[in-house]
Parts: sequence; C-alpha cells; structure tokens
Amino acid sequence: MPSTLARFLDNPLFIVSSLSSVAAFFFISQQVRVLSVFKIETLSNSLFYGLFLLIGISLLAILFGSRRYASKPFIEKLFLFFLSLLPTTLIIFIGVVLSSKFHFLFQIGSGLGLIATASLFYSRFIQRQDTPTSGLNPKTWWQAQGAPTLFLVLFLTLAFFSFGFVRLGEYAAVDEPLWLYGRISHYWNNLSDGEFHKTDVSDKPGITVSLLSGSALLKYDPDDYDDVRHGGEVFINRNLDMAQFFAAFRFPILLFVTLLLPLLYFLLERTLGRGSALLSFALLTTSPILIGVTKIINPDALLWLFTTLSLVSYLVFQKRSYYRYLFLAGLFLGLALLTKYIANIVFVYLLLLLFVE
Repeated sequence: MPSTLARFLDNPLFIVSSLSSVAAFFFISQQVRVLSVFKIETLSNSLFYGLFLLIGISLLAILFGSRRYASKPFIEKLFLFFLSLLPTTLIIFIGVVLSSKFHFLFQIGSGLGLIATASLFYSRFIQRQDTPTSGLNPKTWWQAQGAPTLFLVLFLTLAFFSFGFVRLGEYAAVDEPLWLYGRISHYWNNLSDGEFHKTDVSDKPGITVSLLSGSALLKYDPDDYDDVRHGGEVFINRNLDMAQFFAAFRFPILLFVTLLLPLLYFLLERTLGRGSALLSFALLTTSPILIGVTKIINPDALLWLFTTLSLVSYLVFQKRSYYRYLFLAGLFLGLALLTKYIANIVFVYLLLLLFVE
C-alpha cells in the first residue's frame, strides 16, 4: 500500500488533478449557497478562469511533452487528460446543478466533459460482445461483467437518482393536487376500512402510485397543506414547508424506480449483450424526459419502467426459453396495468412478437 501511494504522489497527473479539484471546489463555493462557509471574498472569477486555463495547459504539456507518456497512443493520452479532469468536472457539474448563477458555458462544458470521459472509458474498458453471456449463474454472470461495467451501471444508476433528487420539492406539477389531496388518501382510507371496492380511486387507475407515495402519509396529512376557502377567500397556512411536503410524496417513486434500474440493465444484457446493453442503459438513465417524469406524482412516473421491463423480459424469454423471464414479463405487465390502463397496448405488441418469432 505505501508503494502504491508513493506512485500516486509521484504521478504529475495526480498532482495536477488534485490541485484542479481543490480549485474547482472553491470556485463553486463562490456561487453555491450551501457551500458559502468556504467562500473567499477576495478571490475573483477571473483568477479561477486563469487557473483552470493553466491547469489545462499543464496537463497537455505533461501528456504530449514529457517522455513519461511519449510512447502512449493519442487516444490513451486523451483518455488520461479527461480522466485527470474528471473530479474537477464532477465538482463543477454539481455546482451548476445546485446553483443557477453559473454561466451557461459551465453547464455545457461540464456535461460534455462527463460525456467525453464516459465515452472514452467505455471504449477503453468495455469490450463489446456480439452475443449476450449465457448459461451463467448469478455469481458467474457478475464476474463476467467485469468491474468497469458494474462501475458504470452503478454510476449511471446513482446519476439518475441524483438528478431526480435535486430540487425534488421545489416546483408544482399540474395533475399532482388530484393525487396529493384526494386519490392517495382516499385509497389508503378505503383500504384500512376494508372497503376494497372503493380503492379504484382513479380511471388510470394509479394503484401503484397510491401504494408508493402513500408512505408519506405516515408523517404528513395532506389536509393540513390544502387551501381553505371561506366566504370567497382563500386561506393558506404559510408556516408549513410545502417543499418538504411535495418531496415526501415524490421521493418513494424516485427511489423505487432507481432500485429497479439495475434489473433493467440485467435484462438488456441478457438480450443485447454487454456493450449494447450498457449503451442503451446509459441513454435511458440520462434522459431528461425520463428523469423529469419520475419526479412527479403521476402514473407516467412508473408506467415507462414497468412497460419497458415487461417487454424486455418477454424478449429474453423468446431468446432463452426460461419461464422465469415470462413470469417477470407478466409481473411487470400487471404492475403496468395497475398503473395506467393504456398499458393494454403491450398485449398487442406481445402478440405481434409471437408471430415475428
């Protein structure tokens, strides 16, 4: 371990990367309110801009001008360049997510930096497979994926959750009051009273939404946060934290979807192979539309995942003929129907797949 640490400390890329990370932290602390304790008033943005430019030039000089990396191919040097800046890119990206005071170029630059690093990491470590791994038990499958692949799956899953968690309670959606102040409470009240025939609280029907978001009823009573109308006037209790109220009902859906994402990668890998599955998983977990819809209390927040899992499970069943995948397809189709009746269209698609097969 000491020799490994010594090699790190002796590596000029590690030193420059560490200095760049520290500079990035103090840079975002100038604009991010939660980091204001680290803000140094005497430091200007121009100083940071010059420092980042110097760091970039230093990295290029080390990679393309020193003998230590002279024998490495260009793509390897490019990978090391972006890898050295990865901590800095992540810190700045977190900063622009937490604060709107940064110039839009930092939003674009940090996003492109992460995409470039992930793409080079993919081409560097993830070996493409034309056919998915087969005949493996869970332990062997886990080992066959390799650490880089599993790291990317974990990273993308956490990225999906992080993007969804940011400002989770700081906005209002149009259809949410129907669920917050009526359907969810009615569902659980009827369920606790044993009136199961009244648990069909919506024409969606949104049962899964009520089950998940209903966990917030353990702490919050929606009636306390609803408007009171009397004599033509509207009275609102300003002492209540609406952001925490919204976040409490939205968080269970976001968490549930996040926990199911690794299963989606597993099923994609069973169908497409590791390389294509990872690329598909990356596109799904970084989709602004899917992240955004998962942040609201609405059947669509769950429908997209249930239908996708059902369809992919069925495709795996057709490819491998293991009935456990057919069971998964039926399970997630049932959950999709409990979420929104439009999922009936999946039956048509599954029937067509039978003839295609």
